[in-house]
Amino acid sequence: MTKAKISVIIPIYNTAEYLEETLISVLNQSIIDDIEVLMIDDGSIDESRHIIERYALDYDNFHAFHKDHEGQAVARNYGLDIAQGEFVHFLDSDDFMARDAYERLYELAVSDNFDFAVGNVLRFGEDTFWQDHLFKNSFKGLDSIHRFKSINEHPPLVWDTSASNKLYRREFLQSNNIRFPDRHIFYEDLLFSIETYVKSDRFCFLNEHFYFWRLRPDFSSVSQKSMMIKNFRDRLEIIRLIRELVSDADVSDRTLNALYEKWLVHDLKMFIKNFHEYDPGCYEGLLDEISDVISDIPQSVMQSLKSYHKILYRMIENRDIEGLLYFAPLEDALKRVPDFELGLDEDYLKLTDFKGDSHEEKLEAHATDIRKCGNDLLIEFNAFIAYLGEVQSDNISPSLVDEDGQEYPLDIEGGEIVMSCNLIGKNSRSRIKMTAYEGALKREAYLKNYTRQNFQFADLNVEIAIGMDNVLFVSSRKRLPDSILIDEVRFDGGNFIFEGFADSEITTISIENITDFRQFSYPVSFSDGRFGFEIPHADIAGFPIRKWELKADHMIRLAKNFSFFKNLEEIAVCARDGVILIEDGAFDISDRIGRLNENIDSLSQENSMLLQKNRKLKRKNRKLKKAVREYESRRIVRIADKINESLKWGKT
Repeated sequence: MTKAKISVIIPIYNTAEYLEETLISVLNQSIIDDIEVLMIDDGSIDESRHIIERYALDYDNFHAFHKDHEGQAVARNYGLDIAQGEFVHFLDSDDFMARDAYERLYELAVSDNFDFAVGNVLRFGEDTFWQDHLFKNSFKGLDSIHRFKSINEHPPLVWDTSASNKLYRREFLQSNNIRFPDRHIFYEDLLFSIETYVKSDRFCFLNEHFYFWRLRPDFSSVSQKSMMIKNFRDRLEIIRLIRELVSDADVSDRTLNALYEKWLVHDLKMFIKNFHEYDPGCYEGLLDEISDVISDIPQSVMQSLKSYHKILYRMIENRDIEGLLYFAPLEDALKRVPDFELGLDEDYLKLTDFKGDSHEEKLEAHATDIRKCGNDLLIEFNAFIAYLGEVQSDNISPSLVDEDGQEYPLDIEGGEIVMSCNLIGKNSRSRIKMTAYEGALKREAYLKNYTRQNFQFADLNVEIAIGMDNVLFVSSRKRLPDSILIDEVRFDGGNFIFEGFADSEITTISIENITDFRQFSYPVSFSDGRFGFEIPHADIAGFPIRKWELKADHMIRLAKNFSFFKNLEEIAVCARDGVILIEDGAFDISDRIGRLNENIDSLSQENSMLLQKNRKLKRKNRKLKKAVREYESRRIVRIADKINESLKWGKT
């Protein structure tokens, strides 16, 4: 490979469970031949170190490095020191890159000699995506491509504290001596990202989702450990370093105030609300550190805060530890029930204005139960507006919104939304818009959902799906008498080949992602009832949630489940909940070997039992044969005796 266009730096510490998927997302990049991948093992004690060695052996542009555990910041600096690419990217070892991410960001970065190019971010779990509030705040009002000469042109960029959604020109980092703190400290992204923003006079933003940030179900990542005192102290240290940085930079008051507001309502608050979780011996020291950080923040910023935050920081100013222990954990409760008896001193109560706090809050509506009743679906729900409280169903008007934006009013009976399957059947995919009325004010939101379900009606299949930001989607499909049976699926490494029978001619088959509903369609060959079509593996592999439904005009059936393997990925074609899914995910080879060994042990035990049973049967068989021989011998003797007796009487 000639000089790499991009050096991808991946610090790795005990992430074997997710590492395969991250590396596969890089391996599947559209410009993988122009990328060098620097896998920095930061003293892992799980299988991570062995996984990266396999990739280094199998692929010339994947390089494995092992070092003592010193933290992600030091590991990233290690990667910077050895990187050779024109640009660098910092990829966390449990996250995922869109298939064309590096190609698109590189083309944009070199188009006008930008110092770095910024892409948008989505968070993802096992079955859903959502945009984190950090990036909603950062990129609000930015569409398509934006070019900047200063962060002062868009102060909300202070909310973008990730180093992983940017492609940096390596020479820009070197010439400005921009590095991560060279020690074991968390939240190093915050400082690095702000430093690149304030030192650049030429950067750009492309409003497409390139980086996918995983929410681990076990809450084991640093960003999910807000209750650890080490994390809090590191956050405070990073804020102090940022304060020192911006004090010497050309940063406008608007940008500074945006930064201060972020510290107060996010960076500090996320830890202060867990104050009761810390060792009481740390309380006084933490108050000292917090007070130092907020001492220079203008009163105008403090006064612009909502009631909860005003009280929180007044308690810190008063060094009211008892008050903090009681009040700090109540933020979520106050959003739901702002009128409950707080039991605070008048000095604090006079800071409250929950009615005013609610003005900028959105309606939240969530489905809590969905069931079939006759020819209808009934949806139980709750709705509330933060700092205003629960919205009663009498003040809610729901409507079904189709893909074209056409709305169909729905009824509420007994606190449940009533949705007729006749109405559902007229629309292939719809959302439910909830409109809440508060006096003259009207607020709207789409109903959210957390459970996928399928319902069967006489001539209709209805699926309740989960879309972006957990929005509930209703999809319908006619249950036609003709059907499609797939009886053979093969995989040649690049394409899936499907074959089967159909009652009538079919011309196209499509796949649809179960989360973002993107679709690909494929031509079908048909002759004498047999059909065939192919699906490229690349179409389903470039997304972190790789679960796709096969779709056609008729119902599709599968003769049996199929599974295949590629690059340590396991791809399954299976029937589930009345649909045919293609699921593609990494598997842990050590776990698979372990399970195979367990199967071998189980089979060995079963074989041993069968051998013992066989030996018993052989012994029993020998006894039976002996008994038969003895019986036959006695029978022959009796017959001979009868013959002799007959002969004797004959002679007489």
